[in-house]
Amino acid sequence: AISPGSRDHVINSFGAHFAEVEVDTDTGQVRVLRYIAAHDSGRILNPKLAINQVEGGVSQMLGFTLSEQMLTDPRNGVTLNASFLEHKSPTLQDFPEMQVLFADVVDPVGPFGAKALGEPPSIGVAPAVANAIYNAIGVRIRDLPLTPDRVLNEIEAQRGDSQ
Repeated sequence: AISPGSRDHVINSFGAHFAEVEVDTDTGQVRVLRYIAAHDSGRILNPKLAINQVEGGVSQMLGFTLSEQMLTDPRNGVTLNASFLEHKSPTLQDFPEMQVLFADVVDPVGPFGAKALGEPPSIGVAPAVANAIYNAIGVRIRDLPLTPDRVLNEIEAQRGDSQ
């Protein structure tokens, strides 16, 4: 048996993410309307901080998923969008209504019954949004970011022959 405080164990955190999106099939623009992140992070010691941690991780990864991309010159490797003027980071108006849920499951060997909540909120974002796009328009997109150009190209590639 593993005793509390022992270092002979692994503590796993679990989460499930859900996105509701709107896709403009004429422009390729994806808008996340609603987002739900549910996590089993053991005992939540500071609920406000935990909610902010999840909202921050989801928000950061929504930018990575939908728009953020480092562009480099293939000839010399120079970054072409090194400033915030060219790098398309989302703003507050780009973020959806968000709901954060926690399973109230105390981990018997975690510190104070807690589990990790640093990185787990960022892991499910891209798959949740990509799957929501598939659910909305029937087009599977596997490369990030999900920019309007990429969405339009995938719509054309996957639907073009059937229309």
